[in-house]
Amino acid sequence: WTLLFEKGFLDARQREEDSLAHPPFFCLATPPGAPRRRALLAVRGTASVHDVAVDIRVTPASFPPTGADDGGDWTSISGTFAFAGMARAAQYVFEECWPALRALAAEGYELVLTGHSLGAGVASLVAVLLRDELDRCGLADAPARCYGFATPACVDERLADRCGRDGLVTSVVLHDDVVPRLTARSLRHLMAELLRQRETCMGHWRQDLDEVWGRLRHGLWAPKWRESMVRGGPGLAPGASALPAAAPFP
Repeated sequence: WTLLFEKGFLDARQREEDSLAHPPFFCLATPPGAPRRRALLAVRGTASVHDVAVDIRVTPASFPPTGADDGGDWTSISGTFAFAGMARAAQYVFEECWPALRALAAEGYELVLTGHSLGAGVASLVAVLLRDELDRCGLADAPARCYGFATPACVDERLADRCGRDGLVTSVVLHDDVVPRLTARSLRHLMAELLRQRETCMGHWRQDLDEVWGRLRHGLWAPKWRESMVRGGPGLAPGASALPAAAPFP
């Protein structure tokens, strides 16, 4: 594999000065004489506070972009949508890479996109834009696929169906990984369950505290009277005593 281009990896100082919607990425390609021509575009996942800011921007935005300004009112979206942070990042990556990817597709290269977590979400959205542009410019037969690892839930149902059409996007999930299952609805359910458990635990905690305080107030290590050790206790003959009469327990 040969590195064709990259952006955001080598110059860390420039990376910090970039806006939040500019994730680092790089592109590799097999040599011209390889049996199978393939080009790989990889988008980096969450690795800094800047990336977390992109992750948590879950306000819906039209995607693919329509060019119309909705003024930030996501309720006016009539088409498919994706979360604003990843949608803006995907638009940036696509605009930076489109000329090179188009040239590679025209030369018969198979285009493969990939990423992990945030990078997987961005790569999946880039794949949608790439597929549309390839179809529009007469390269509908050019193969393009995206393989996302722990791809977050960042699109609506209709756009998700579109991503799955013809195997455009394949999402790989490891067992019970929480990231691909984390949605606004699941977060609300999680918060409600945590509050319910908190109330239950607080009730038990108050009861335990009352019990402990009661033991402290009445003497935690106060000696216990045992009837079998005093005069007239059970198990002894009437009037018998296990201890001398002159030395009873205080």
